[in-house]
Amino acid sequence: VADCGAADGGLLDGTTQGALTISTGSSVTATDNTTTTLLGTIDNKGSLEQIGGNSQNGYLNLVNATTLTGGGTVTLDTISTNGGNAYLVGNGVTLTNTNNTIQGTGIIGNGSLALINGGVIDATPEGGSSTLTLNGSGGFTSTGTLEATGGATLALDLGAITVSGLVSVAANSALDLTGELTVNGTLANFGAVSGGGATEVAFGSGTDRLILGPGATFSGNVVGGGVH
Repeated sequence: VADCGAADGGLLDGTTQGALTISTGSSVTATDNTTTTLLGTIDNKGSLEQIGGNSQNGYLNLVNATTLTGGGTVTLDTISTNGGNAYLVGNGVTLTNTNNTIQGTGIIGNGSLALINGGVIDATPEGGSSTLTLNGSGGFTSTGTLEATGGATLALDLGAITVSGLVSVAANSALDLTGELTVNGTLANFGAVSGGGATEVAFGSGTDRLILGPGATFSGNVVGGGVH
């Protein structure tokens, strides 16, 4: 069981002795300019946070297949000053998010990480920054929730993907696509948030598209130079 404290440069091993538990009410925090290694099953009932930015990077690095259970939170906190990011990475391995909320700002992927999301991925401002980028090249599926809240941007730099869960963008927040997104699930809050400002889907150049599955509706703003 992991108690409250720092994991700077440490190892969260959910394989050797079985699942590693972060207990309810406990938090594990890793500061910038450190790398914390993850593998196996992390039964996260509390919170795990990686800080980056302020001219340095911080990494949660998966070295083997990793599964998040327990319903806790994983926060990437990128401090906006002087460059750098909080990263969740893992070349050639798979992260299965069963039911955690992965939230904040930073970069998930940055290599050949594969991500299977059954929980929540929430772009929400942290550390004065406001963008959460998913750019892993190992493959991506989501039956859970993808959302941008609090004025943040969720950037899906993943190429053509299909999701079957919920995609939600709150007022003044944004979804930034650099490939084709097919939604077979539910779109929520696109331009229809009470008291909200502009909500938009931003496209790059070329043939980036948002494709709505049967019964889906969309009433937001579409901007950019791609095919809409």
